[in-house]
Amino acid sequence: RPAWKVGEYAVVLNGLRKRLAPPARVLDVGCGWGLFLECARHAGFAPEGLDPSAEVVGYVQDRLGLTARVATLETEPAGAWDAVTMLDVLEHVRDPAGFARTARRVLKPGGWLVVRVPNFAGFTNLVVPGWLTRLRRQEPRHFLQHLSEFRTRSLAATLTAAGFGNISVGGTENFRRHYRKPVVRRLAWQALSAVAVVTGRPCALIGYAQAPAG
Repeated sequence: RPAWKVGEYAVVLNGLRKRLAPPARVLDVGCGWGLFLECARHAGFAPEGLDPSAEVVGYVQDRLGLTARVATLETEPAGAWDAVTMLDVLEHVRDPAGFARTARRVLKPGGWLVVRVPNFAGFTNLVVPGWLTRLRRQEPRHFLQHLSEFRTRSLAATLTAAGFGNISVGGTENFRRHYRKPVVRRLAWQALSAVAVVTGRPCALIGYAQAPAG
C-alpha cells in the first residue's frame, strides 16, 4: 500500500468531494487490490468495486472487508450510482467513448464520472523515459496493453462524445514524496516532476464529467 499511491488517490477524491458530498455511493471499475476503495471509505464515501479477477475480489472482500464483485460495468443496473470511477482503466479500452457511455447509463441523473489516465504528452512518463532509452541505447518500450492514449483535448472530447457535460480535465504530477528509494533518486524524481508542472506536461490527467440531470 505505497504512500505515494495513496497521495494520488487523495487528489482524485478531493476533486470528487468538491462535486459530490459523502456518503455518496461510488462504483470503482477495475478496483484491483482495493487501495482506492480503502481511501474512498476513509474519505466518507460508500464504495464498491468491480474487477474481472476473482483473486483480487476475494482479497478486497476477505482482507479489507469491502464490497467487490467479479462483474462488468455492462451488467450494472441503470441509474444506480452517484459516481463511477475509472482510474488507469480507460487507456486499456478499445472504445473509450463507448465505455464511458456505459458508465453514464449506470449513473444517477447528475451523477459524476471520474477518469484518471496517463498523459501521452507527460514529461515524466514519456519524455524522460525516451531520454533514458536513447542514453542506454535500448529499444523504445511499447505499452501494448494501452489501447488508447490521451492528451487533455482528446480526453475531454471522449467524455463529450459519451454524452457528459460539465467536463473538467486537468493534469496531476506525482512528486513521490514518500518514494522509498535513496534520497538522491527521490530528489531527482521530484525535480523532474517540478519541470513537468512548470511546462504543463504532468504525468497524468484527471477528468470529471457529469451525467445529464434528466
